[in-house]
Amino acid sequence: MDWLGTQPVVLSDGVQASFDPDRFTFTASSDETGSQEVTDIYPPYVLQHSWVIVGYSVMHTGRSTAAFDGDLVTYAYPIRFLQGSKNLVYDNGGAEIYR
Repeated sequence: MDWLGTQPVVLSDGVQASFDPDRFTFTASSDETGSQEVTDIYPPYVLQHSWVIVGYSVMHTGRSTAAFDGDLVTYAYPIRFLQGSKNLVYDNGGAEIYR
């Protein structure tokens, strides 16, 4: 998140994360316009211009979890989907960020 915070127009483009999205809620009211939100990386919900943070667990197990009707559903994450539709802009060996 430190690296992502230095990138231009992050807030206006949105952030999607594979893990505990509440960690990435916006805390400065001056930064929030009401249109930003952190959402899951479930493939049908990945937005074209959003930043996508893929955490260690998904990168190393190939599995992700999504909430559906109050239940948690674990599934094999199609990482090739991101690799084919977005650009990898950050990789620290444990997490990746796509744009």
